[in-house]
Amino acid sequence: MKKNKLVRYKNIRLLLKHIIGIALLIMLLTLNACSKKTTNYKVTLKIWQTETDKEAVAELKNIGEEFKKNIKISYPNYDLDIDIQSIPWNSISQKITLALSNQTEPDIAHLEPFMFSSILNKGYLLPLDSLIEAIEIENKDTIFESVKNLQLFEGKKYGIAHAIGITGYSYRKDIMMKLGIDSLPKTWAQFIVFTKKMVQGSDNKLKVILPGADQFFIDQWFSELLVNNGGKLFEPVSYEPLLNSKESIETFQFIKELAEYIDPGWSNQSYLDQFNRLGRNEVSIVPVTYLRAVKSIENIVNNQRELSSIEATPNVFGLMEQPVGPSYNGKSISTIDCEPFVIFRSTEKKNVGDLTNRFFSEEFLKFFYLKRNYLEFTKKVPIHLTPIFKNMANDENYTQTPLYQRWKPWAEQVNTFLFDTLRVRPILMPDISEAGKKIPFLLEFQASRIISEAITVIINNKNADPIKIANIAQEKTMKLLKDLNYLK
Repeated sequence: MKKNKLVRYKNIRLLLKHIIGIALLIMLLTLNACSKKTTNYKVTLKIWQTETDKEAVAELKNIGEEFKKNIKISYPNYDLDIDIQSIPWNSISQKITLALSNQTEPDIAHLEPFMFSSILNKGYLLPLDSLIEAIEIENKDTIFESVKNLQLFEGKKYGIAHAIGITGYSYRKDIMMKLGIDSLPKTWAQFIVFTKKMVQGSDNKLKVILPGADQFFIDQWFSELLVNNGGKLFEPVSYEPLLNSKESIETFQFIKELAEYIDPGWSNQSYLDQFNRLGRNEVSIVPVTYLRAVKSIENIVNNQRELSSIEATPNVFGLMEQPVGPSYNGKSISTIDCEPFVIFRSTEKKNVGDLTNRFFSEEFLKFFYLKRNYLEFTKKVPIHLTPIFKNMANDENYTQTPLYQRWKPWAEQVNTFLFDTLRVRPILMPDISEAGKKIPFLLEFQASRIISEAITVIINNKNADPIKIANIAQEKTMKLLKDLNYLK
């Protein structure tokens, strides 16, 4: 009996030892697991972009949300937040300049091509050659030459266009036909005659409208007129301003002739609302027209009963090529709108765990340009947001969108210019030679408003002398460049 009790006692002790051992093992494994617990990293990717269309902006944000999900799958210990801010075209340069001076720049941003040289010279941008190559390979497509090398400096590319739009002159085609005008103007002289007939044919009610409240577009218009007269703003090597050159003076004189037919409220007119006014039967010609205009025209015409006699079609609202000046004999030239995405060098210093914001920025752009994503974005504003890829721009998934089909003549004009690299110029860059692209002060020049102020004086003052105005603009620009130490 005593022996049995001893055996049971030993068995209980053995069992307890096993239980304690197992408990200790579990504790050790738990502690080990805790010590190896993955750290969760929080990353914020800040993106500044200039697209204004609500549907396009919403699609961009949808793409951002999908990208976040993909990152979480591939990198589960990273919590990515994407902050997409919409910045107006006419203030992006000022906002970027201020952010760089305060070291608060975003990771990714849209820049206008004329801003590049100034910002690049200060060392703020990263080259994107390998990224652009990877995007083309992924899509099995090539980027239009007209935009692919716009940001090519010293053999490296520093930007990739987000989409392509070009300018034209929109006008009331139905009024033109009613007045028996049988051809569109090809020269400035012909355009003045055409405009006079259009305005007088409406009892002086439907005039020309310019976006004077958005001076950025007035600067842009002058640059476009100048290149269509064979001129340029600066000598690219010496940096000498050319605002009182023969070509520039003729440009100011053309604006003076046109002033008689410009709507008196032009100086308070915003860029986007001018298309609403065209649709409301308040003006007849809009010289600064990007092709997003068709959405505004359709919205106004289809939603205002008092305009029921007007149809929102290319038979009522036409698009003409730019007329050319007396000092130019070539084909007309359009302004190309293609704000490129850039990645700022500061992203390399934003280390989060083993990765940097540069990595996430590059991955986001790869994801954005994937065909399935990119086409959904460009289809929100077809014709104006033309894909930058040659095959994609002709893909039925894009060209068969209802709006594209309704405004096919406008789309055909876009394609005519896009496939001819000599017929497009970036905003404020009439000179796209290697030296012309490197002019380092176009950002500061545009911010000075010298051009838009000169045009305002010419249009609003009947006694203004274009030659005198040109000389004043020349003097102001000389002073600006001396203050910036580009001229002695």
